[in-house]
Amino acid sequence: SPRLTARAGLAGEISRITRNGITMDYQLIGLPFSILYNRANSDVDPTKGYRIDAEVTPWVGNTDFFTVLRVTGRTYFDLAVPGRTVLATRASLGSEPAISIGGIPPDKFFYAGGGGSVRGFVFQSAGPRDAFNNPLGGASVVEASVELRQRIGKSFGAVAFVDAGSAYPYFFPDFSLFAPRIGAGAGVRYYTDFGPVRVDVGFPVNRREGDPAFGLYVSLGQAF
Repeated sequence: SPRLTARAGLAGEISRITRNGITMDYQLIGLPFSILYNRANSDVDPTKGYRIDAEVTPWVGNTDFFTVLRVTGRTYFDLAVPGRTVLATRASLGSEPAISIGGIPPDKFFYAGGGGSVRGFVFQSAGPRDAFNNPLGGASVVEASVELRQRIGKSFGAVAFVDAGSAYPYFFPDFSLFAPRIGAGAGVRYYTDFGPVRVDVGFPVNRREGDPAFGLYVSLGQAF
């Protein structure tokens, strides 16, 4: 329907992954299913409404079975003159129930950090890391964002944002292990006929050793 979209399919993967000097071969068959309920007024630059995405993908491979589950919600509040001042929020929660966490391929783990996740942190770095600061990913993830968007004139805009989130090693986020990473910053937008061009600068609030002092992100379309 105009508001509801569902997708289902069949996926197969053959991969060889090397991590920390250990190489593993994987043969996977999956059944990806997703559903989107969309009440936002635009796909590239929404100013009011909301979107809810749910994804479920069972995977079976070798002797292991796991399922990737994720739910993401986005809301948009038009605060003043229509389309000029917008408060946007995003929340996402994911989990991967499995026979064994060790049986989940590294590329199927959740990761957090980067321009579409927690700005201020390097791509995929907001979560468990090894002794060399390489991201390990996890079997669960939690993310949340708040962004205030202000149009300036016809073609320009400015934003201020706070992002939070992290991947966690177990099936459910355990904040007692470590707090979610938090990033804050600001950005500019140049609005075109096909969507806004965005440039954001994010700063890690609870920075860890190995994290840069800031992150610069350039992309097409709003962050969420």
